[in-house]
Amino acid sequence: MYVFTKDPLQGAQTQIHCSLVPFAQLENGKYYSDCQIKQETFHSAQWEAECAKLWEISTECVAKFI
Repeated sequence: MYVFTKDPLQGAQTQIHCSLVPFAQLENGKYYSDCQIKQETFHSAQWEAECAKLWEISTECVAKFI
C-alpha cells in the first residue's frame, strides 16, 4: 500500500509549488497535480450542482467576516 501513497511532504509539493511560482505562470481554473496541470477526469451535471452548492455555502461563511 505504501507504494501508492505519499508522505505529508510529498503530498504538499503541488500546493507549495503553486504558492511559490509567479502568479503569471499559473493558469486560473486548472487542476494541478504533481506540480503540473492535469486533465480533470470527472465532470458531470452533478459536479456542476456541487460546485454551485459549495459556492453558496462559502459565501454564507465568508459573509460573517465581511
